[in-house]
Amino acid sequence: MLISGGKHPKRYWMGVALIVLLLFAYYAGTWHSFASFQTAIDTCEEPFCDFASFYYPMGEAIFHTGLPLKGFVYSPFIAILFAVFPPFGFDPSLLLWGILQTIFVILYLLLFRQLVPARLPIQLLFVALALSSFPLLHNLTWGQVGIFTTVSILGMLVFLVKARGK
Repeated sequence: MLISGGKHPKRYWMGVALIVLLLFAYYAGTWHSFASFQTAIDTCEEPFCDFASFYYPMGEAIFHTGLPLKGFVYSPFIAILFAVFPPFGFDPSLLLWGILQTIFVILYLLLFRQLVPARLPIQLLFVALALSSFPLLHNLTWGQVGIFTTVSILGMLVFLVKARGK
């Protein structure tokens, strides 16, 4: 059930695709370029600037210095996880980070659908609200880790609900 997305998965995913297209059209029509979109919602001048400024450099430095870099406010464990990226090089790591962000946004929508068995219109309203929310837009422009944390928590709730149902 988790993989299919509940009742009417085709209608749900068609609705999600339509919402994504409508939001993209709105954003493109309003700001005309990614740079102006980025400027309108934050001060970040490059894609995934938190990843580029903090996460990737910390991943490079963690095993050499053993100390956090200036501005890195996450746990040492997370710094060790970021060490996975530098061996790929910066540009492939940036692409991989974008792919991970996309996968986790999809998981976010799937997990919410699993936890809140509302009718299709309510589910699609959540999709529209989630995909147009400032925190998610910041997550996607800055490349933050909030979506990973949120999906992890929702995933644990799904496992708890399934475990209690057995």
